[in-house]
Amino acid sequence: MHPKVLARKLETTLTDVAVLMESASRVNTRSRTVYYKCAVILMASVLELTLYELIEARCILDPDLLKKPSLSYSPIQELSSDRLATPKKLFIAEQVVKSEPLEAVRANFHSMIKFCITKKIITKSLEKKLTFAKDKRNEVHLQKLPHANRNYTKAMVIRIAKTTTAVVDLYPA
Repeated sequence: MHPKVLARKLETTLTDVAVLMESASRVNTRSRTVYYKCAVILMASVLELTLYELIEARCILDPDLLKKPSLSYSPIQELSSDRLATPKKLFIAEQVVKSEPLEAVRANFHSMIKFCITKKIITKSLEKKLTFAKDKRNEVHLQKLPHANRNYTKAMVIRIAKTTTAVVDLYPA
């Protein structure tokens, strides 16, 4: 993504989060959680975007990150059957290594987290924090919830913001 477009998206969304947090601070009722829920969803979207950009930056620096061994093999040479004690044909072969398309890696929040942990871009600790944010963001899908969640807090927003900072700190210099 072009840096100016990225900056504009982040600025707009973070401004919205700031407005929601300010509004929540002025409400003294249970409805405060509505502001925090919106802020959590927006912050998780910012976090997802920063992870998306981290993967792109890392793959530009190291295209081998996208290489993925497959279960297919390319035969190099058939072994002579007169030396073998088996009627089966045997071959010397090499494993085919294919590159995953970057867009497949970044298809969704879950696949990005799994890619980053597999490629050792993030730690297990950061994986847990990212998964928390992903799960909170996914609560927007009401059909998947056993009950309506009205327990969003300022601490959740701050937790996701700190996770975003941790992801940004992983960007290549």
